[in-house]
Amino acid sequence: MVLATGGYGNVYFLSTNAMMCNVTAAWRAHKKGAFFANPCYTQIHPTCIPVSDDFQSKLTLMSESLRNDGRIWVPDAHDDARIAADIPEAERDYYLERKYPAFGNLVPRDVASRNAKTVCDEGRGVGPLKNGVFLDFAGSHSPRRSGRHLSQVREPVRHVPPHHR
Repeated sequence: MVLATGGYGNVYFLSTNAMMCNVTAAWRAHKKGAFFANPCYTQIHPTCIPVSDDFQSKLTLMSESLRNDGRIWVPDAHDDARIAADIPEAERDYYLERKYPAFGNLVPRDVASRNAKTVCDEGRGVGPLKNGVFLDFAGSHSPRRSGRHLSQVREPVRHVPPHHR
């Protein structure tokens, strides 16, 4: 029998899971003799809005389809503190497009997440905590529809790869 309870997102510092997703069901089953197997099978989602303040306890997902319409990049230089608009195209590393030219930003989510973490660990992350990457829609051909109005995102959006499930 498989008891797929999920819910151990609070093992991670920040997660998209609710605060009450705290592995209680799995722990209770374990106390009754069940085995806890394959905790490594967890989803790290590639697109999430980063922490906005010290009191935020839950992260917010961005639709993964946004990755299809935009381009993901980080500054070439380590510890580049400039805002995205001040970083010229020649000083941007579109790392997924560089590493996976056949797929670019359409790589599987685990590949996108792992690579985002890698560039952040190298010191090329963006934002105050240096834990994010930019998602840029500047060259996108599809306008964004917001309600009845069309809007275009003009500046790159910072996002992070967090624990999701």
